Amino acid sequence: MRFFLLLFVSLLPVACNTYQPPPNINTPIPVLARPGGSTLPLQATAARMEYLENANIKVGLDMARGGAMTFLSYRGRPNMINVFDDGRYLQVSLWGGPIPYIPPGAELYPSEDAKAWGWLVVTAGDSFGNLTGVTETRKTANEIYVKSSPIVFTLRKYPANCTFEYWVTLEATAVKVRFKATLNRTETAQYEARGHEAPAVYATGNFTQFTTYYGTKPYANEPLLQKDLPKAWPDYYHVPENWVALVDKNSDIALGLYAPYRFRTLVGTFNQPYGQGIATDPQTSLITGDDITILDHNAPYECQYTVIPGRISDIRAYVYAQPRPDTRPNYRFTADRLRWRYDNTRDQGFPIRDGLAIDFSPKNLLIRSPLWQWPAADVPKLYIQAAFTTSAKTARLSWRTFFEEDFPDSPNQNIDFPIIGDGVVRTYAIDVAKAPNWKGSIIQLGIRQSPGDPALAGQRLLLKAVMADVP
Repeated sequence: MRFFLLLFVSLLPVACNTYQPPPNINTPIPVLARPGGSTLPLQATAARMEYLENANIKVGLDMARGGAMTFLSYRGRPNMINVFDDGRYLQVSLWGGPIPYIPPGAELYPSEDAKAWGWLVVTAGDSFGNLTGVTETRKTANEIYVKSSPIVFTLRKYPANCTFEYWVTLEATAVKVRFKATLNRTETAQYEARGHEAPAVYATGNFTQFTTYYGTKPYANEPLLQKDLPKAWPDYYHVPENWVALVDKNSDIALGLYAPYRFRTLVGTFNQPYGQGIATDPQTSLITGDDITILDHNAPYECQYTVIPGRISDIRAYVYAQPRPDTRPNYRFTADRLRWRYDNTRDQGFPIRDGLAIDFSPKNLLIRSPLWQWPAADVPKLYIQAAFTTSAKTARLSWRTFFEEDFPDSPNQNIDFPIIGDGVVRTYAIDVAKAPNWKGSIIQLGIRQSPGDPALAGQRLLLKAVMADVP
């Protein structure tokens, strides 16, 4: 196995018919070794396949491996999915705390990476070759339903105390997947949000490049970014159109992943020789639908994604044909966090009941929205509906614009707005359009204490809504 260190990467020039972003767009982000980037031995357990097939696509799920997608073929071509070990395939991987995760009596896989992964559950099984059995399955002409009780990837045959469910539907030119995990963990602490692979797509090694749209005018048929996959160290990219595709330079057929409302992907390639390989070879390429969110010990996690093999133009056309909701901020926290997460604080946990009850006491806390993207000009005001219980007189709204690696420490991208700390719910209207740097594309919001506010025990925030229109 490998451990991936901090990345310091700048984009290289690309072909003249593709979009070339500024050289400083990539963030130095710590990237752990991925389960499928390992050199675990190829498992010998026989596959138990169920297939769906039409004139364009044949897709197969392995019922011996929790229903992981292990076969995908486009118009009779070879399998695009890498099956070298049980950390590969096309499958959802969930990441949680604590780190390390070694319950009493559990046997950890002997590597430093396994310690760093924490609670990690993939669909297929564990690092020792033990597999996840299917507990329920149904099949129709164009859909397979699979339910399983997975085991922790880093531990030997250790129950994850959750269930995984997949609904896999074959369309004319794509495979649409709905996924649900229902957690019932014995570790009840609230751990920090982590990036779940929803899904991880480990493909054959012949894919050496990736393509996506990277810019501030999504869904306008602007030129695409296309570049080589990073070798050995994977890298994150912002994906404004929510799709990314693996590219084989020697073929016109790509492998696309569309993950609605997920604006980050991890891309990479593992094991030499690069640029070649069939499904059973150690060489593999990777794209993900990265989903950063808190996993409660007793809550469901759900996502959807679509796998689209074919020409790049057809992949993009498929994405453009899907319904797109209003991209402006529209967060009402009635029963869900809606992918909001926290640095250095926590909320009341699941179930969410008409608002996020957040500890507003810790110094340097930050309440983060999910990654998103909307034109600043479309949102001249933001409305925060909340009850503050604090001695502070102001709170701070921060934001990130496109190309920024995190919230900048700049007065032009922070607004300290007046609050009343008596615990009564109020709607605060913030004239963000008046801020000098509320411009271009906004990709994330943040709420925190204003500088200089004391860190007093017992300060609370009940966050009920963050909206572009009056709640």
